[in-house]
Amino acid sequence: MDLLTVIEAVTAGVAFLAAGTIITSGTRVAGLTTGASLWLTGAVGLARGIGYYAVAVLATVLALFILVIVRVIERVMPADDKHPTETDKRKTGARPTED
Repeated sequence: MDLLTVIEAVTAGVAFLAAGTIITSGTRVAGLTTGASLWLTGAVGLARGIGYYAVAVLATVLALFILVIVRVIERVMPADDKHPTETDKRKTGARPTED
């Protein structure tokens, strides 16, 4: 099987899955990080599959570092009262509102 065909198949599959995780409701967007993580997972898998082990490991470590830093920043930043996050809703017991 041609390498380009495999890359195209992985890209198409990941695009389908990533698009399914991104949900919009009014001005809110949810699942963007999950979609981006799926793309990165596909890229890391391809890098590993074609023998670029160092690139795959570096991308994985860098992605995990960035995700941890973003999570810390999200916890430190004040929440927007107009559009609370799902975590804020769970903490307060509030029901989701329709936009």
